[in-house]
Amino acid sequence: IAGPVLSADLGKPAAAPAAVAPAPVPDQWNGMYFEFGAVGQFMNGEKNAAGLAGIGYNYHAFGNPWVVGAFLRYGFSAEGNSDAAVLTFDQPLTAAIRAGYLVAPSTLLYGLAGYSKSLKDDFKGPILGFGAEAPVFGSLRIGVEYTAQFDKTFKADSDIVHEVGVFARLPF
Repeated sequence: IAGPVLSADLGKPAAAPAAVAPAPVPDQWNGMYFEFGAVGQFMNGEKNAAGLAGIGYNYHAFGNPWVVGAFLRYGFSAEGNSDAAVLTFDQPLTAAIRAGYLVAPSTLLYGLAGYSKSLKDDFKGPILGFGAEAPVFGSLRIGVEYTAQFDKTFKADSDIVHEVGVFARLPF
């Protein structure tokens, strides 16, 4: 009743499904971005709060941990009659470069250097700082930054505006 079965009698095996290449991962650290944020400003015991907005560009070669970029930022603050003295460092326009290192694919630590000039007063000079940035929701990134702006003489005993801020950066 039983007889031999040859492989030719079984038919062709089912074809393997075609391999689908994964979608490329977009580089979140390369390209243009808008930024907006708030900073606390401190100078010689005086303090002030200010808002900042700007535009920037980052360059990142995918696979390389280094990120470089540049930004242009405008600051605005309101003078008030509170007990806190108000800085004369109003409406600064800042141009700077930044360079950073990705300590994880989603966390950037960076330093920055540039020049800032107050549009309202005659306070101007070089600016130095550092910060950290990471994505929090989709492509929205949050950064925390410290900067020190020196006056035009760039001397340690002169007036230095210290800023500590939080920024939201949205690539476009």
